[in-house]
Amino acid sequence: MSSFYGPIGIRGSGGSGTTDYNELINTPITNVSGLSEDLFLNLRYLECGEYSLTGYFKTNALGDTRHAETPISLLVTLDTSTGDKIIQYTEVRDKETYLHTISYDSESS
Repeated sequence: MSSFYGPIGIRGSGGSGTTDYNELINTPITNVSGLSEDLFLNLRYLECGEYSLTGYFKTNALGDTRHAETPISLLVTLDTSTGDKIIQYTEVRDKETYLHTISYDSESS
């Protein structure tokens, strides 16, 4: 049997039949999490793409460890003219929204 969206039972899962977002074949946003202050996620090493971040993270190895209790949206791109990695993320704290932009030069990435 099929529907407007294709065969019933495979909608949204790329045909894998899973209902766990992290197991989908084509996820537009990758979920990442830093597990603790010692097992944090260093944003510098993320590949280009879109991420939803929770848990502990640092913007660089020497920075303070931060904690995201609610998901933070991250966009990692590459500046094609310089080769620099650009990370933009949106954070909501105390009902205020903050947009952060970080650039890592290609020489030290």
